[in-house]
Amino acid sequence: MGDKNLNIYLNDHLAGSVAALELVEYLAKISSGTALEGFFKNLFNDIQTDQDTLKELMSRLGIEQSKLRKVTAWFMEKASAVKMHPNSLESDPMSLLQALEALQLGITGKKGLWRALATMASSDQRFDGFNFTALETRAEEQIGMVGAQCLTAAIHALR
Repeated sequence: MGDKNLNIYLNDHLAGSVAALELVEYLAKISSGTALEGFFKNLFNDIQTDQDTLKELMSRLGIEQSKLRKVTAWFMEKASAVKMHPNSLESDPMSLLQALEALQLGITGKKGLWRALATMASSDQRFDGFNFTALETRAEEQIGMVGAQCLTAAIHALR
């Protein structure tokens, strides 16, 4: 039962990372030429690195990546475009705020993933070689950076 649940848990987080990357890539595109463009590009790279780590772990554990979950995440991210994808940052600050809040929530979940895996690693050598504490710390930094952008977006959206 444990490995089945681990399979589901890791695939759900992988699917979340797929959706996050799609959203961040879009936000970088529409923020082209602004200070936010660099922020979103750096965030994209961080999330991509974390996703690669998760894929490496799944491979080591012999967990196959669920194509259905990844496609579902991609589809749901595209469907959310109606609500959370502004055409421009200036014309729709509320959508930017909601997109940032969704990212912050997802990164908080990722932090929980790394913390849970760190706990498992203490008694399961299959997790050796992964620095879950450093991954959790990076997630915490991402939460702080996205949170700061949320506050700025809130000021513009809620005035």
